[in-house]
Amino acid sequence: MFTTIVVPLDDTPDSLRALKPARVIADATGAELIAATVVAKLAERIPLEQELKARISDYGVSVSKVIAYFNVYAVNDGLSHFLEQSEDTLVVAATFGHSHTAGIVGSHTEKMIHEWPDLPIVLVGPRVDIDNYKLEGPIMACVDPTSESEAVAEPVARLAQDLLLDPWVVTVMEPATVGASNRPVAGGIEPVFESNRVHVIANRIQALGTSTVNWEVLHDKHPAKSLAQFARSLDASLIAVATRPRGGLSRLTRGSVAMETVTQAPCPVLAVHADPKS
Repeated sequence: MFTTIVVPLDDTPDSLRALKPARVIADATGAELIAATVVAKLAERIPLEQELKARISDYGVSVSKVIAYFNVYAVNDGLSHFLEQSEDTLVVAATFGHSHTAGIVGSHTEKMIHEWPDLPIVLVGPRVDIDNYKLEGPIMACVDPTSESEAVAEPVARLAQDLLLDPWVVTVMEPATVGASNRPVAGGIEPVFESNRVHVIANRIQALGTSTVNWEVLHDKHPAKSLAQFARSLDASLIAVATRPRGGLSRLTRGSVAMETVTQAPCPVLAVHADPKS
């Protein structure tokens, strides 16, 4: 179970959006909630901490600590040493990019995912209703045919147990057509490799200690929209996706699909770093 939840903050009001979902997760796990930022001048450290405490208090969230780390470069660099020394830590960060124009790729968020590969990072997108966020629905593991997507299995199983959430394994494929690699299933035609990957990951999550794992294969040309709609229909508490190193993201979460998923998701998205050699 996570013992520490860290919310990276900057000087923008939008960064505070991560605090309320982080508070909900902290209450469910008993974790210590820490708000952290970086200051470029050592003399500004204490005043900045006091300013952040006031902003957080006005936002209506209680935290255990507010810490400003001295670093002349960036938030990620300033927090890296602290996070590298922390075990059982979950990072919860707000992201508010717009699909096709800004967001995860090229931002501090992507840098966090790739520079802190051993830390699970929960991204709170702009469509999350932070004032009414609850951990009552399932956790949804999004997968694709690549082996990298199996990286979601362990953190999803862990969070399902820690937060008492039912896990779902979901993939999105193009609307099916009949072909040699396809097989008939209830409601249509399903490529064998798509359903096999879902079954493999569902079985792995169940083997890690969860009682029942549900699964679904969605058919849509727009993966992000389909995932967001399905998450909304489940009233999902979390969506989990696997990310790869700087060479790119998996098919399900690559490029604009990644940005659109976080942008459209009605709940926070857990980004899990995947080893491309796994």
